[in-house]
Amino acid sequence: MAGVYPMRAIRFKSPPDALASFLCPPYDAITPEEASRLRENPLNAVHLELPEGESAKPYATAARVWRRWREGGTLAAEDGEGFYVLEENFFRGGRRLRRLGLFAALGFAGRDARALIPHERTIETPVLHRLHLLEAARANTSPIFAICRDPRGRILKLLKKICAESPPIVKSHAASEAEFRLWRLPDGSVASRLRRLLARQKAFIADGHHRLEAAKRFHAEARTASSRSILAGLYPGSQKSLVVLATHRVVAGSLQGRARGLARLKEMPSLKALLSRLRVEKNPYAFGLWDEGFHLGIPKAASGCRTRLSVEWVGRRLLGGMSPSSVRYLHDPAAAAAMAEEIGGSAVFVKPPTLRGLFRAARSGLLPQKSTYFTPKIPTGILFRELD
Repeated sequence: MAGVYPMRAIRFKSPPDALASFLCPPYDAITPEEASRLRENPLNAVHLELPEGESAKPYATAARVWRRWREGGTLAAEDGEGFYVLEENFFRGGRRLRRLGLFAALGFAGRDARALIPHERTIETPVLHRLHLLEAARANTSPIFAICRDPRGRILKLLKKICAESPPIVKSHAASEAEFRLWRLPDGSVASRLRRLLARQKAFIADGHHRLEAAKRFHAEARTASSRSILAGLYPGSQKSLVVLATHRVVAGSLQGRARGLARLKEMPSLKALLSRLRVEKNPYAFGLWDEGFHLGIPKAASGCRTRLSVEWVGRRLLGGMSPSSVRYLHDPAAAAAMAEEIGGSAVFVKPPTLRGLFRAARSGLLPQKSTYFTPKIPTGILFRELD
């Protein structure tokens, strides 16, 4: 049963239509070029989410920025605890999609841990980065992304009702051209009903595994009431707007010899033809390869794999034994192929997962690092959460 708790959120105190200029993507989705551009605004959330500097300097910088913004009124605490509903409207594949999520404090300690379903292994370096930031700023600077199955659509229906019956507290446009609106829901009868519905659900961790692991380590030392939970956006899985992309792999050197020992390879005329064939291939562990040309790979065996996802087969078999730090992860297949050609390496393309397949796979065990890419990312800066 998911532990979902109201929180006293911290927000930018700015005109609602000016908030977009303060937002940034989560830390692991910010390119160096984008970071430089965002840092030109002294009030952009990037100064908290991805502060500049080497060694311990960035964390001390983030702590100073947090204190200055809190003491100066740039960031202010809401009056009392509550839940928040975020509506995002964005375009994908030429279609306009609407995504609704409930923002709250998600418990991860004690009994609450039983309701969390992570699906990816973590990498130590980013966990330590997030842990040092937590220790310095003592705040959740960006939410993790969680999904509840909501098979009957009751949670989604209630979120839609909230949006239809009251005006938002923020209505703005994000820098990514996604429109969003935010509602505050004080603890009351509607909030109680939401909590009852969510209490019957498990929370599938879609994005934020490193932030969650860092929060667990922080709580092991802090042991405060607020450190038992983490800022989270919980999205009903009953909505069609939850977009998940495959995350492809690029490595140095040739993989073709190794691939031929593990799978049947068929030459393909183009990336487009490869991806089309890969999408409909019945073998769940099928993969694509760029290595002096495009190839479709059909594994001869799936030994050691239980999830029925090609990303697990690729991680265990084709890339087995390789350090995660030696692999580059890209969700754009054309960019992956171009990078592999540029470095004289190989690109591995995995079959795009479905949400149902990911829920099933998560029950079988953790997938390799960077197995999925949920898009769009939740913007950093809409809500923060202070820790005691």
